[in-house]
Amino acid sequence: MYLFLILLFIQKIFCTLDLDCLIIFGDSLSDPGNLYNLTLKIRPDKRYYHGRYTNGPVWSEYIQDYINVKKVENWAYAGATTDNRISYKYRMIPSLQTQIDWFKLKNNSCYNSKPSKHLVVYMAGSNNYLNATVSAQQTVSSINSHLNTLINDLKFTNIFLTNLPPIHDTPTFTGKFLKTGEYSKNYHNDTQIKSKVYKHNNLLSELIATKKQTNPEVNIINFNFDKFWPKAKSLNPYSSANWSSELPCFDGSKDPEGCKNPEDYFFFDTNHPITEVHRFLV
Repeated sequence: MYLFLILLFIQKIFCTLDLDCLIIFGDSLSDPGNLYNLTLKIRPDKRYYHGRYTNGPVWSEYIQDYINVKKVENWAYAGATTDNRISYKYRMIPSLQTQIDWFKLKNNSCYNSKPSKHLVVYMAGSNNYLNATVSAQQTVSSINSHLNTLINDLKFTNIFLTNLPPIHDTPTFTGKFLKTGEYSKNYHNDTQIKSKVYKHNNLLSELIATKKQTNPEVNIINFNFDKFWPKAKSLNPYSSANWSSELPCFDGSKDPEGCKNPEDYFFFDTNHPITEVHRFLV
């Protein structure tokens, strides 16, 4: 449901502000196949839907059926951190810093048109914490730097920014899908992850409040993932009697055949929701 509310919110923004360009910077939740193309269709593999880290389209594709926009530029890459200089878990994947830099270099992009007619979506941060040494302060500091670029250098006046969902509740961090003594490389045993998420979201709220005060001409929309996570996990779109909101349909490091019954799960793999969560009520 949280992703549906993003769709609904963005649709309302476009209708209200008469915007003509949607620009997305993000990670796997928003990636429509950019990493897939970058890796010559190697990652993600055939267990996933045409290069998406789920079993169907992602929210950034569904939204295009519901908004009247001249152009969508999606720079999101699955696995992206906010900045690979502070979180090196996936160093070869374009971070949010790199995505923004690439956007500035593309001559035929929305970069050359009127920035006040654009909506920028910034959705990232979770992958930073796959590196257990990264702090909330470091991550939010990098987001602050990006906001400065978007506002001061690129002159965007409509920014849609999300905080972190409760990633400490994902199988990646809970490990609830593992039997006693079993190991998976997709399990991250970080006992501090819950406090990091709370710290991140609190720092981000403070940052947004400051940005709004110092940049009153900029419309910064803050979407709180954490408030809608419980509703999303109770979705059960097919009314499955076996619905699980805690276990993944498959573990990418152990199940070569992938997911056989996604209708029974909220999590497609240990970290990503099923496409129905993206599409819910759209």
